[in-house]
Amino acid sequence: MNDLIYKYFKEISKIPRETYHIDEISNYLVEFAKDRNLEVYQDEVGNVIIKKEASDNYRDHEPVIIQAHMDMVCQKDKDSNHDFSKDPIEIIEESGYLKANRTTLGADNGIGLAMALSLLESDVLHPKLEVVFTVNEEVGMEGASNLDFSKLESNRLINIDSEDEGILTAGCAGGVRVEVTYTGELIEKEGYIYTINISNLLGGHSGVDINKNRVNAIKLVGEFLSTINNYYLVSINGGKVDNAICNDCTFEFLLEDKFDYNALEDNMYEYIKSRGEDNASITVIENKGKEKVFSLEDTNNIINYIYNSKNGVISYEEGLDDLVKTSLNFGVISTSNNIITMKHSVRSSNDNERDEVVNMIRENADSINASIEVKNTYSGWKYNEESNLRKIFESVYNEMFDKDLIINVVHAGLECGIFIGKNNKLDCVSIGPTIIGAHTPDEKVEIESVNRTYNYLIKVLENL
Repeated sequence: MNDLIYKYFKEISKIPRETYHIDEISNYLVEFAKDRNLEVYQDEVGNVIIKKEASDNYRDHEPVIIQAHMDMVCQKDKDSNHDFSKDPIEIIEESGYLKANRTTLGADNGIGLAMALSLLESDVLHPKLEVVFTVNEEVGMEGASNLDFSKLESNRLINIDSEDEGILTAGCAGGVRVEVTYTGELIEKEGYIYTINISNLLGGHSGVDINKNRVNAIKLVGEFLSTINNYYLVSINGGKVDNAICNDCTFEFLLEDKFDYNALEDNMYEYIKSRGEDNASITVIENKGKEKVFSLEDTNNIINYIYNSKNGVISYEEGLDDLVKTSLNFGVISTSNNIITMKHSVRSSNDNERDEVVNMIRENADSINASIEVKNTYSGWKYNEESNLRKIFESVYNEMFDKDLIINVVHAGLECGIFIGKNNKLDCVSIGPTIIGAHTPDEKVEIESVNRTYNYLIKVLENL
């Protein structure tokens, strides 16, 4: 990997940057700019803008925005003791890729950060650079939504948060977060307590992987608990972020009589394998004693909510069977005393369909008298037929690699749509190296792809 990019990626990987825990990485970027006498601006939420003057022969060229986000999705294998709040990401080089030791790598979007810092550090030819680093992208583009765009001059923006080399993203879905809260009644019961953990499902990115038929651990629990009668729910906890397909869920329930769980376990394994996943782990622990549990009515309400929740692809773009139009991901469920919290991520290229899915969630919540909060709503980024920036990227790519650049619109969310809402003259594109398994502990980035993508970006800047 390019030495400068690798240097900064290693530095970034030592800094905690889970969503909502970005103070340290934000301050690191400010100090980076100050150490190099670059103009820097940090806002109240932690977004950072660093500006670098144009190369000598480019001072009359229009400036350009380079944009990446600071935060990463923090997921780990069940047996990992990694603490994302303090432990550095352990980077492993293997077979031409960088990966982490049983955690997400943070190449999404740490490689973007490292590439941007490398541009600011190096002497490549370029127009004036306005480098924007946003916070909390992974939870609904909160940093982008709060960014003061009046601090920027340019009407051209290059987002470096895509994950497929040779594919330029020119449009994306919008989305919204929906949080449902159920308050139940706890009673004390005596009986047999069963703790069942489902782990090592494939999981994945709720935008990129939502159409791959992967098992959602929360939905799996709802499907199979609905086949048991007269049990009392103790707790249910699964998922960490709503934009990742839930790959781990633990649930506890109490039965007054001993329960033969072997058939349930076998049926779960059979179902998971029928969906093409072979590495799942299911563990069951049986105890006897007293426990505070949800009432039968509350138990039925919670399980019915999970069972009735839609999950996965809702619709495809007309005439494009491989491009998801609208989707819903049941990403998180958690128990705290008598309160169950359930978090969903809705994505759609159509605002009306997005809102219809929100109403569907609302109706399901209303059916069990749960409260609902809708937040972080953002519109999609529509494909621009007249994009001059895209045409430059196409021309340079063809010249460098002697083949056509693939232009794509994706179901994943990018911040470009929010920025266009702040500046309707903005011309945007998004590129990035090949990253596999984003939002999962299997995440890895192809080293040579990073080098090619960076060299491509440098060549584009020379042509702007």
